[in-house]
Amino acid sequence: MKVTVDDVMAWKPCGQYTREEVKNLFGRRRKLSGFQIASLKIPADDAAWVVLKHGFLSDKALRHFACDCAERVLPLFKEERPDDKRPRQAIEMARRFAEGFATMEELSAAGAAAGAAARAAAGAAAWDWQIKRLRWYLKKEEA
Repeated sequence: MKVTVDDVMAWKPCGQYTREEVKNLFGRRRKLSGFQIASLKIPADDAAWVVLKHGFLSDKALRHFACDCAERVLPLFKEERPDDKRPRQAIEMARRFAEGFATMEELSAAGAAAGAAARAAAGAAAWDWQIKRLRWYLKKEEA
């Protein structure tokens, strides 16, 4: 898939991307592929917005990309809950679903379990950080 300046402008990019700016990014090219857009010298989140939201990747590739992203932060979860396998199992189920080896029901159940685990770990981590930060402020105030 390749897109034109008109295609990008129809997606209503944020204000900094005027038609003139988008034309400048295209240079002399009339159309850009997703790979070319992801390689432009623009912020990563802007490139991702175009590539991930506008049909450059198949559903299968998008699911695998989401799994890759989740795996990258899995160590943070494991710090809080080293024995909780639910997020890892959900990622594995999502990969199986992407390949056609799991049902939507299986994927939904694994996702719900992983979400519950993540909320519990995030809550614990947030409170740990918050109490440490409170102690820092209290110590500073009492000094």
